[in-house]
Order: sequence, then structure tokens, then C-alpha cells
Amino acid sequence: MELVDELKHIIFLNKLEIISMTKEYFLVYLISLIKDFNGRNNRIVLIEKLKEFYSCVKLENKCIKYLLKNLDKVTNEKVLNEVLDDLDLLNEKTYLYFNTILSEYENNMYCKDLSRSIIPFKYFKTINENNKYLEEILGLTLNYGDLEEFYKDEKAFKFLKSKVKIIDSQSFDGMPFYGCYPQIDDKTKIVTDIKICVPKITDLKSMLINIHEFKHGIDIYPYIGSYLPNLNYECVARNYEEKFKTYLISKVTK
Repeated sequence: MELVDELKHIIFLNKLEIISMTKEYFLVYLISLIKDFNGRNNRIVLIEKLKEFYSCVKLENKCIKYLLKNLDKVTNEKVLNEVLDDLDLLNEKTYLYFNTILSEYENNMYCKDLSRSIIPFKYFKTINENNKYLEEILGLTLNYGDLEEFYKDEKAFKFLKSKVKIIDSQSFDGMPFYGCYPQIDDKTKIVTDIKICVPKITDLKSMLINIHEFKHGIDIYPYIGSYLPNLNYECVARNYEEKFKTYLISKVTK
């Protein structure tokens, strides 16, 4: 219940930020009508940047609301707290950046240097420019069923499910053991079986390991009973990690 209240409070604070930023932008806009009468382009920039700020806050609230709705699916509290801390820091940077635009414009007007740009250098990517935050939040609600859904059209997946060992990565660091291991006969060099070791799915990182290793298994499966060709399996599996992240975001944003 404490976490629910915290998430609701974040949404409330974001609404206050919108109100505060809107007031500040409106005030500077009015001042510009006197101090920068011919500054139509600067006023257009103000409106565009305020809309951009709205969009950032809107997406952050969408993420928080998604968490609230799916909180029962979240099992990795450690990663959840890390993601919320990252979001809080990003929110602070975002607010300061858009507020700095106002300061730059005000300084230009009072110094009568109206030709200078009012947009400061931005050293970070906002939540709209970086899918990382959305991906990590969505990742917190993933489970084995999502892996099955992603690979539902792969005939090999049903076979591979009986060949997998799952390690609880929250209580044991299984990174050295994760992998897809084709069983190859020492004499004939023929693939006889496949073994997979992956972490329990509790966040995006653990899901991507599952995506990666199961993709190896799917690619090796057709060669059971024959020789395994020397192909770039690793590159294909990494591409599937990116494909999954695109698929994941599309489920929420479509």
C-alpha cells in the first residue's frame, strides 16, 4: 500500500509541475510582448518547448499508471526502486532544462541581446528521446508467459521448454551458467540434444537473456541429428533482443 501511495504521489507532483511550468512560460510570454515585441520566433519556440515538456510529463505519468495497474506482476523490488530513482533524477533534469529556457530568454531580453538562442545545450535525453525508461518499467511486469507469447510461432519452442533449467537470479548469480548448450556426440560430431540455462524472468535484463538463449536453441533445433554449421548465431540472438524491445513497447503504445 505504501508503494501505491508513492506512485500516486508522483503523478500528483507531476501535475503540479505542469501547472507551475505553464504559469512561468505564460508570464515570460507576456513579458516578451513588451521586451521583445518583434520576437515572434522566440515565442513560437516557447510554445513548442512547453508542449515538449507536457509530452515528457505525460509519458512519465503513463509509465507510473502502467506500474500501478500491473503492480501485482512486479516481483523484483530492487530493480523497481532503481527504476523509480532513475525516473526521479530524469524528471529533475527535465524540469531544470525547460525552466532554463525561460531564464535564457529573460536574460536575453533584459540584456537586450535578442539575437542569441534561448535554447541551452541539453546533455541528456528526455524520456521521450530514450526508450530505456519505458522498456525497464514494462520489463518489471514480464513473466514466462510473455516469452511464450513472443515465440509462439516457433515450433522449436515447445521442445525447448522441456530442456530448460531456470535459476532464480535474485538469490543467486547465475550469469556464468546462462547459455544454450548443444549436446554434440564426441565421435560423430552430430547434435543429439539441446540444454538451456536461463534466469527467472523478473525484469527486462532477465527477459533479454531468455530471449537470447532461446533464440540460440531455436536456431540449433533444426540441426538435431546432423552437423551444426558454423553460423553467426550470436549476432542473430542479439538482434532478437532488439526486436523484443520494439515488440514490447508496441504492445503499450499501439
